[in-house]
Amino acid sequence: MNQGPHPRSTGGLESAVAAHLAVFIVGVSWAFGGNADWVRTPISIWGSLGILLALASMADRRLRDRIPAGTLRWVWPVVALNGIVAASCLTPGFRQLVFRGEAFLLPVRVDWWNPSTTRVGVTLRALWLFDGIYFSCLNLALSVGRRRIIRILLAAAVGNALALSVFGTVQKLVGATGIYFGSVRTPHEFFFASFVYDNHWGAFVILMFGACIGLTLRYATGGRGAGFFHDLRRAFSSLPVTSSVSSRFSASIVMASPFFTSASAPPRCASGEIWPTTKPCVPPEKRPSVMRATSPPAPCRKRNTDRPLRELRSIPRSDQAETFPCTFSCEISLGHK
Repeated sequence: MNQGPHPRSTGGLESAVAAHLAVFIVGVSWAFGGNADWVRTPISIWGSLGILLALASMADRRLRDRIPAGTLRWVWPVVALNGIVAASCLTPGFRQLVFRGEAFLLPVRVDWWNPSTTRVGVTLRALWLFDGIYFSCLNLALSVGRRRIIRILLAAAVGNALALSVFGTVQKLVGATGIYFGSVRTPHEFFFASFVYDNHWGAFVILMFGACIGLTLRYATGGRGAGFFHDLRRAFSSLPVTSSVSSRFSASIVMASPFFTSASAPPRCASGEIWPTTKPCVPPEKRPSVMRATSPPAPCRKRNTDRPLRELRSIPRSDQAETFPCTFSCEISLGHK
């Protein structure tokens, strides 16, 4: 996650793009999913604001330099589509004829290579709606540089989908015969929440479910191994709980679950020989038996062996270890051998 001002951050334009798209998603989802003739014109007008924001970010040189490389290429397919549709409107393939209050469409001969359309007005309104939706979404790549704003936008969309799912469930439980508890009639009974067709709701909720999974994985793991799943794992791992599994073919077996184990501690009692934590530098006084035969003493220095052995024997044995420690050790080793 980016901290502080981002080099691509454009301040007010970035916030305006995010707010515009958030209102767009929430408004369209509650306005029958855009599947009503009278709501498409307000949706197209709101989408036109997204077209103006996209043009503003591409027209200003300072803002254009902040756009990532390759993003402007996404505009050219839409520009080509608009050119083809405009050319088709110049040569319509049908001509409308009204007879006794009824409208009829009569085919007109058009060359196969020449693009054509059926009804010019309907085609242009559909293109207007498409351009508004496309450029409103494209503004995320053109103007928004902070990932935090994108996550907030996705969280708002997921929260809106959750509210719609609760609303649609309650609406079905009470037996509503139309949208908004029967206030809006639908051409059939297969509707959900504010969507006229339940398959449109299915496509919408799949998109929102994908966004929810992405946000969950992002905040569950955290940036550096943290997250709300991390705290749950620590809480469960500290519980000293064991699970028992019984089978009809064998006796009850008690095993410790890897997720419900207490933290390990040093053993209270040790088996076998116990070794001291620190090795004594000097052997205990008057206890030459502590030395092991497998560990011979260090070689004696010459200056300690120049004194005659009879002088050593004249000293009481209890004081020999203190007076001549190295010579006394050599004598003990020779005596053992």
